Amino acid sequence: MVLVLSIFFPGTVGGSPSYVVSNISLNWMEAQKFCRKYYFDLASVRNQSENDRISILGSFLWIGLYREKLWSDGSTSLFRYWASGQPTLSDHECVTANFYNSGEWHDAHCSLPYPFICYKPIPPNAGNFGPSAQDETSITLQWDKINNNISFVLQFNGTETNISAPQGNGPINHTVSSLSAGTKYTFILFSVLDSIRSNGVQITAVTAPENAEGFSSSSQNESSITLQWDKRNNNYSYVLFFNGAEIFINAPHGDGPVTHTLSSLTAGTKYTFLLTTVFENVRSRGVQLSAVTAPQNPSNFRPLSQDETSITLQWDKINNNTSFVLQFNGTETNIGATDRDGPLTHTVTSLTAGAKYTFTLFSVFENVRSNGVSINATTGGNYIVALDMNLKTYGRLSDSEIQALLAEWFLQHGLLPQFSIKVTSVQP
Repeated sequence: MVLVLSIFFPGTVGGSPSYVVSNISLNWMEAQKFCRKYYFDLASVRNQSENDRISILGSFLWIGLYREKLWSDGSTSLFRYWASGQPTLSDHECVTANFYNSGEWHDAHCSLPYPFICYKPIPPNAGNFGPSAQDETSITLQWDKINNNISFVLQFNGTETNISAPQGNGPINHTVSSLSAGTKYTFILFSVLDSIRSNGVQITAVTAPENAEGFSSSSQNESSITLQWDKRNNNYSYVLFFNGAEIFINAPHGDGPVTHTLSSLTAGTKYTFLLTTVFENVRSRGVQLSAVTAPQNPSNFRPLSQDETSITLQWDKINNNTSFVLQFNGTETNIGATDRDGPLTHTVTSLTAGAKYTFTLFSVFENVRSNGVSINATTGGNYIVALDMNLKTYGRLSDSEIQALLAEWFLQHGLLPQFSIKVTSVQP
């Protein structure tokens, strides 16, 4: 005997079964054996909705109810849809559904041959379906394994990928590659049992955005650094990691680069920055940059001595990492920091006697200069033998206070304060 079954109901949302109906007749026990062998069991009808959905069939089909209260598959459903006067509670221990009479149920003797309804359960959707990792060109999806008999179908971009359940416990992972950076994708995952699919679960996931390009230090001073990078689009924001903290930066409207200034920094110090691009809360791997603040200007920059053709300059050393550049007469001289303590000196030679020169001294750290400090100094050859000066004060000055004032005046005019004084007080 060849039994032909026709599938007429492909399943519904929420785990409703997939039904098949026979086109020949068997008694209830034979129908049960057949359904259990080739499908799952005789159909259980758990609610009015399921009864309505299968009510398009002909009359008197075996369903899985036995002795009025036992379902063949062990279901505990209490749903009943008896016709008037049913059940008779005689020796009619099995149940048929008369779908020509609004799907109402009748009991019947189990030995009678009737067509019958088998079913396959629709597998449940996978739990915890979501992205577990992503980069610029791939997304790794993860979901809970159901059992060894249930496989999966992943729908994406109009294609389907069949995925078998691996042996063992734990979640299932699948990586979709060759994607575009900073792009949102939609995925639908179906559980599959005996070619029957679940209704599917849908998620969206995004690839990581590209790293920012053109990340650099655009300017700096002794206490701040301004960073700059190319803007990608209005959908990207940024996170800047610095000194253990995160700074969230939105992309400004309009074209042009993005800039951000970090202040309250220490002069002559190297800092490391990591900039990540953010799209839909997913970050790029990040691009790193080291940048430095400008060093402080050298202090106590002054002429130490001079003769007719040279001037010796002196200033305080900053540290072993800071060098100097001396600008003079349109030229630059690089001067390294020495290991020894104490002030630094540098002699400028081949000068003209009795000439005034301007010197500008920059501190240099990691090729970044301070804003510079300038002084004037004069070579020897102009000698002041005597200087007659009238000082008018509102109080009496000591000889040492007058000498300090004169020394400051000499330095302002590029002369070394090497002199002796004779003070004569004149009463007004």
